[in-house]
Amino acid sequence: MQTYKKMSIENTKLNTKLNIETFDNIKATIKNEDKTTVSVDHNFLVPDYTPPTNAIIAWNSYMEVGAIFGDQILTEFVKNDAGIPLSMSIFRNDIEVYIDDNLIGIQIDDMPEQFGFDNPNNPNFKYDSSYIDFTEVEPGIVKYSSSVRYLSGLPKQNSSNGLDGRKPSRRQTNAPQAGSLDFRSEDIFVSGVYPYYYGLSNAPMTKEEIQELIDSNDSSLNFVVADSMGDVTIRYDSNEQYLWFAHASIYDQKNSWLNSDTTNGEITSGGFIEKTGQFQLSNTFWVNIDFTIYQSNAVSTTYELTYLV
Repeated sequence: MQTYKKMSIENTKLNTKLNIETFDNIKATIKNEDKTTVSVDHNFLVPDYTPPTNAIIAWNSYMEVGAIFGDQILTEFVKNDAGIPLSMSIFRNDIEVYIDDNLIGIQIDDMPEQFGFDNPNNPNFKYDSSYIDFTEVEPGIVKYSSSVRYLSGLPKQNSSNGLDGRKPSRRQTNAPQAGSLDFRSEDIFVSGVYPYYYGLSNAPMTKEEIQELIDSNDSSLNFVVADSMGDVTIRYDSNEQYLWFAHASIYDQKNSWLNSDTTNGEITSGGFIEKTGQFQLSNTFWVNIDFTIYQSNAVSTTYELTYLV
């Protein structure tokens, strides 16, 4: 809160003594013998404001290439000391793809009183909107953001029960809340990726057997829809079994491994983990994508293994 205090005026032509005390701690004194001094001590407080908030959320950070997006993008606006929203929009790569102007608020905790006076911007409301992007997922990153149009809030009272006369401003704590035609959220990003696959076997598997598992979309497959660029950590929960791992070859090739017990080594022919080649693989959403396959040459009891770039 801000405090305003003190201004003085001098006059040598008056011979006056006057004391004034107000109901709050605003005091004025006029006193004179040979001259006049007028002082005003404006020791009152001005209110703080809580700006509105706008957030956008995606159900998933990663989607499989070739799938229909089909996940909800959510946006949430909390008005706080601002006015009600008129519309909420969602942008995909900076192009507006959805607008919602039929908003219904959910009442949440009221904004607090200040100096014992009711907050004129109560009751407080939260507004939600959602959008499902029915587009086919492509490799790479898609950016989403939301925008809200909202009205101005009301000025509050200062500690002397006077109306806050400061000029309204957008989303500042030291001024009444001005309305906005384009209050943007932070950007969120959804990545279109090829999944990676991994598995266990009681006997060594051939490269062709792994390829067939993936091509046939076998129900026993373990697959993860996530970026396999960089290091990849896989939890195997192995019990004296052979390990394997496959990722799309467009992502970083892995050159070494690290076990959960800190044992490590190079990924090399004849080593504990070796590359067994690149193959074109297919599944329900995509066909003929080059994958790199890694396999263990010995059984392992590890529950976790990291493949390092």
